[in-house]
Amino acid sequence: MIKEFLKRALQISLWIILVATVLLIFEERGSAEYFITLFSLIIGVIFLSIALIVYYVHLKRAQKNDT
Repeated sequence: MIKEFLKRALQISLWIILVATVLLIFEERGSAEYFITLFSLIIGVIFLSIALIVYYVHLKRAQKNDT
C-alpha cells in the first residue's frame, strides 16, 4: 500500500513541477502570475523531496526487517 501511495505522490509532484516549469516560460517576469507559478514550482519540489525521503526510509526499513 505504501508503494502505491508513493507512486501517486511522485506522479503528482512531477506533474506540478512540469506544469509550473512550462508556465514559467510564458509568464511575464514580475507579474503576480509569475510569482504564484514560481511558488507552485517550489511546492512541487518540496513535495517531491518529501516523497523521496519517505520512499528511502521505507526501503531501509524493509531491508532491515528482511535481515
